[in-house]
Amino acid sequence: MNKNSEYVPYESIDDFRQRMPDGLVRFKNDEFPSKVIAFDEEYVYIYENCNLSEHTFEDFLKHYTWFSDGSPCGKLKEDN
Repeated sequence: MNKNSEYVPYESIDDFRQRMPDGLVRFKNDEFPSKVIAFDEEYVYIYENCNLSEHTFEDFLKHYTWFSDGSPCGKLKEDN
């Protein structure tokens, strides 16, 4: 994977579900995993530090990476 690739937020639940590896994410610059516990058309719900937080797909991409491989929590931008 090219780390310089451009990512965009997920566009739908199906889009998110297809790309979600194991549900573990990492807040950028944090070493500990957090768990995606639910999601809907507007928000991703994450359990972290004994708290539940909700994030839009835009915030999810901006602030989190997948714990398994460090890739951004979004999809690769497709060239038109």
